[in-house]
Amino acid sequence: MCHHNLTDPLEPMEPTEPLGPAEQEEPAELEEPAKPPAPSAAETDAEAQRLAEVLGRMGAKLVLLFGSRARGEAPGPDSDLDLLVVMESGEPDLLKRRAGVLEKLDPKIRTDLTVLTPGDFDWIRVYDPVVRTALLEGTILHGSLEAVGLAPGSEYEPESEPARPSVVAEHGTGGRDDRAPWASHRERELAHIRELDTKLWIARAKEDLDACKLNDSGGFYALACYLAHQTVEKALKAFLFWNGRGRIKLHWLKDLAAAAVAIDPSLGALADKVKPLDPYYLETRYPDAPRRPGRKRTVFNKKTADDALEVAESVLDLVVRKLGKVGQSSFRRPDETRRRDK
Repeated sequence: MCHHNLTDPLEPMEPTEPLGPAEQEEPAELEEPAKPPAPSAAETDAEAQRLAEVLGRMGAKLVLLFGSRARGEAPGPDSDLDLLVVMESGEPDLLKRRAGVLEKLDPKIRTDLTVLTPGDFDWIRVYDPVVRTALLEGTILHGSLEAVGLAPGSEYEPESEPARPSVVAEHGTGGRDDRAPWASHRERELAHIRELDTKLWIARAKEDLDACKLNDSGGFYALACYLAHQTVEKALKAFLFWNGRGRIKLHWLKDLAAAAVAIDPSLGALADKVKPLDPYYLETRYPDAPRRPGRKRTVFNKKTADDALEVAESVLDLVVRKLGKVGQSSFRRPDETRRRDK
């Protein structure tokens, strides 16, 4: 047995003098690690070009610099290099593919890399906001647009054009002065994105309307009312996107309708028509959804659902007619097509 020489617990301990102010230990202050100095514009550009050359030797078909440096902004302490790379790869996982390429590059400056195969790039460019930003504002460091099928004057032609001015004229060109040879491509790419995104919103609105009808006939009245709201929301957003408004992160139908009326005054009656559906966005999903003072909770029954369905059908029909050929298109995302056809 091991014996320890401990003070007898019954023996009183001598009192100790309290420490004076000068003797008390103050807690050490934690110092934040100093951030490394921001690289200069010349250093950033040189590193971007070095990475592009390495990627070229790795077989990249296209390397685009985008983000703050492509817009001509000076690098800051938190700046990084944003690169979009299109190259063949046997790694299907995007994150693993990115990590593998970064390891081979060994960047000297913090680098945010998006690596797509040509097959993925062909349709991801339409839906992914990062890829779209890179295409619309980026600077080519290696490769060409022709190598990935996006040459100016290529096979794409919009089905139709809205009456409003071009989106490029409204929103500018991302701060770039050297528009040639990008000007034609950028306008075409914006038209392509706008058209396909409009079709996608309309397709989702039509799906929601079909689901609304099914739930109404099946007695799921609250869900039918929610889907009626979603039909109207997506139809209005399709109309706004087609007319150059870009993405609008709103769910209130009266505000979306007001924005649509500002573009086309002939839609003047729309705001009053869709206003009754606004509460359904929350009330149909949450039992404790907030209500305006004095407003009674909606009773979701057959009449409520039928009325909501009628509004949704009329608004969607109106928007489809306003959009013309684009609104009448039967369109599905490539990934959804594969999934549904299995």
